[in-house]
Amino acid sequence: MNLLLLAIRSVLAAIFTVAALAKLHDLPAMARTLAQFGVPQCWARGASYAVAISELAVAAALLFVATSPYAAAAALALLAVFTAVIGYNLAHGRKPACNCFGEISSKPIGPFTMIRNLLLGVGAGLIVANGPGAGLSGTFAMLTSTRDVAAFAAVLGLVCVLAQGFLMAQVLQQQGRILQRLDALVPVELATATQAAAVASAKGLGSGALAPDFVLPALSGKPVSLAELLAAGRSLLLVFMNPHCGPCEALLPELAGWMLHPPRGTELVVISEGTAEENLAKADALTPSRVLLQQEQEVANAYHAWGTPSAVVIDPDHRVGSSVAQGAEAIRALLRDLGLQEAYRMPERQAQPGFQQQQQQGSLS
Repeated sequence: MNLLLLAIRSVLAAIFTVAALAKLHDLPAMARTLAQFGVPQCWARGASYAVAISELAVAAALLFVATSPYAAAAALALLAVFTAVIGYNLAHGRKPACNCFGEISSKPIGPFTMIRNLLLGVGAGLIVANGPGAGLSGTFAMLTSTRDVAAFAAVLGLVCVLAQGFLMAQVLQQQGRILQRLDALVPVELATATQAAAVASAKGLGSGALAPDFVLPALSGKPVSLAELLAAGRSLLLVFMNPHCGPCEALLPELAGWMLHPPRGTELVVISEGTAEENLAKADALTPSRVLLQQEQEVANAYHAWGTPSAVVIDPDHRVGSSVAQGAEAIRALLRDLGLQEAYRMPERQAQPGFQQQQQQGSLS
């Protein structure tokens, strides 16, 4: 039992150390995560720093026999708070990304997140109920036979292998997402307009397919459905973007122009990711009622729009009207192919200083 409690303490200390250091490495990302979980924006950065320091203090205290019962109780309290917040969001249909281990593991919360926290809580509870177990010196003193040494080494090796396997799986999963996005974006960005259109033609649901429905909140705060957007009898140009996407940011002036002067017979609607604050900071010139926020990439995935920026046309009959255009050049090519070339370029006056500010005032009035 003493060896088991020592092993639990070691595992908990390692997990809390990795989690704390990962959060400290990228505090802004952790602050965004806390904001998505409902923490007020003004408190998010301070709260992210407090969580990371608390986890580091718990990890350090778990290493010592005298302080480990208190550290285990603190770990149990932290895990209880984390689990309650995750459960509340899941119950309300929200699945923000969990940056529990920073860049090592960043994916939407789910039942696995709850189970993981519950298992860690059981370990912390065992230490609270049964004491810290053996210290390192006491452990080595108990290893009186070759079989004891071999068993201890086997347990230690298993823990190391499991930890390394977990970290490797997370890194490979993250690299896979990056490679998938690069595979979607790089060839399009480097290609000519004709090549970009050819690449895009192989992607998406295909013309004539029934457009997947959605209901998303707009930056203005009102939920908007696909049926409402199509009610006016105009085609929709859905543009998928991300507030942290460089090519998307470069395309914003043209998106603002298309919203102000919609291409013939077509209305522009942007579907973005992230928080309202992040999108307002990057897309302040866009009409708030025409910028919709998806929780992750659920709508983009439904339309097979891999990567940002990308766009697809939806016809008034609720059917997909084009292949998915991926990348700025492919989006411009899509407009030209649809006979909208007179509107695809940004009007000259939009390049003048102060245009975006004037446009924002007009769109909000």
